[in-house]
Amino acid sequence: MSFRIGESTISNIIGEGCFAIWNVLMPLYLKPPCSHAEWRKIAEDFYRLWNFPMCVGALDGKHGMIQALPRPGSEYYNYKGFHSIVLLAACDAQYCFTLVYVGDAGRHSDGGVFANSKFGKKLMENSLNIPPHDNIDTEVFPYCMAADAAFPLKPSIMRPYPGKSSFREDKIFNYRLSRARRVIENTFVIMSSK
Repeated sequence: MSFRIGESTISNIIGEGCFAIWNVLMPLYLKPPCSHAEWRKIAEDFYRLWNFPMCVGALDGKHGMIQALPRPGSEYYNYKGFHSIVLLAACDAQYCFTLVYVGDAGRHSDGGVFANSKFGKKLMENSLNIPPHDNIDTEVFPYCMAADAAFPLKPSIMRPYPGKSSFREDKIFNYRLSRARRVIENTFVIMSSK
């Protein structure tokens, strides 16, 4: 009432404004790596900073709390006990988002959101222009994303060994993967604080 504009008009203005901001700023600040050299640079940074070789990103989902929609049922109600929309993202070693998918209902798991997302499908089809593999010493290894146990284990996605392993190599791998994966958690915290 203070602006003498109806609710539906304001709703349209906000929607169109957000869409325009996204279209203008997204190519400038959320440009995904598109060449092998850009992906290799990310992998070099992960190895130098976090001691995890061949990693082209850390991958995870974040639930953004929303007010309950009218008659949404349980679609947006998540396992944490509140209504949410999921932000699925990958970031580089410098805490910058490289791939983002927003808008899945909160009841879906990170793995389910990933399977339905555009960049998840492209990663599984190997169509993100990530280099297929490289050599470390005499061994050939694929480039991968560091993720938690909610994601599928694939050549392009590394997740921790399950349970408590007594093997030293498994513990070292899980520790280093955790260091690389922690980057996306920190990126979410940085984003939330801003």
